[in-house]
Order: sequence, then C-alpha cells, then structure tokens
Amino acid sequence: MKKSFPLFLSACLSFAALGPIHANEPAAAPFTLTETETAAGWRLLFDGRSLAGWRSLKTETPPAGWEVIDGNLVRNAKGGDLVTVDDFGDFELVLDWKLSSGANSGIMYRVGLTEGNTFRTGPEYQLLDDELHPDAKRGIDGNRTVGSLYDLIPAAKTKIVHPIGEWNTTRIVVRGWR
Repeated sequence: MKKSFPLFLSACLSFAALGPIHANEPAAAPFTLTETETAAGWRLLFDGRSLAGWRSLKTETPPAGWEVIDGNLVRNAKGGDLVTVDDFGDFELVLDWKLSSGANSGIMYRVGLTEGNTFRTGPEYQLLDDELHPDAKRGIDGNRTVGSLYDLIPAAKTKIVHPIGEWNTTRIVVRGWR
C-alpha cells in the first residue's frame, strides 16, 4: 500500500513556479505551469492570491498569522504551522524562500498529523538563520543548519545561501521514505 502524507510548512515561501525550466520552452508566468510541466505531472501548491489548499495542523482552516502579500505566502511572528490539504506520496518540491533575521523554520514531510508531537513523526528540511539562531551551532557537524535534514543529515558543505532577506531556491525530492 502506498502511503501519502501532507506537506507541513512553517516558513515564508513563494511557490511561484514549481517545476523545471525547459530550454526549448519559455518559462511559465508566475503561478502557472508550462505545458511540459503539466504533462510531467507538476502541480502548483500556491496560487499567489489565497491560502486555498492549506490548513492548520489541528483544524481544517489555515491558521491565523499566515497571509498572501505581493504574491508571497508570508508568516508573521505569531503564525502557526501550515499544512497542505492534499496528501502526497512521492514528490518533488521546488520553492523559493527567504528568512528574517534570527528565523527558525522548516518544511516537514511524511508526518503523522494525529500522532501527538508531529515533529517526531517525520523529517524536517531546516530553514534557519545560521548566524543568529543558536540552534545552528548545536547538533552534530551542521545537522541543524539551513538546508540540513534536522538532526539527521548535515547540509552540504558547498551549500549556497543568500543573505537574510534575499530569495533562495530549494528542491526537495522524496521517494518512498528517503
């Protein structure tokens, strides 16, 4: 039986163009997919206008504190966790993100939403201010820094992270339980 799980997000994210850019096809306008991307099975998780398709961890509606500003999905300091309404099996997630000074956030997947401490049920792609958040200095060999799989796998030594307040791009590929 193939299991599927919601994506569990807690970050300032922009899902502008989820999918690869193809050399022979012009890039899609923001919040649209090219014909090639659509044919390959890509889908948008964010429409650039609303929180449609998202909910909170414990309710069926989006949590307070999340809003759409200038086509970006933004969480203020009091926002709760944001979870996709739909479940996903194997997936590839491409997104743009940026952090504020001292931020600590992440993207969790393969989580169980009914099993108590959600953070213990699935891995987290860490989104963190490595310079100002103390958690970046903890852990082993960088396994709590931006781009790491929190407390499991350190981020690549060659990672490129733009300064706080600038956009970064992440690609997460999940097949089975890896």
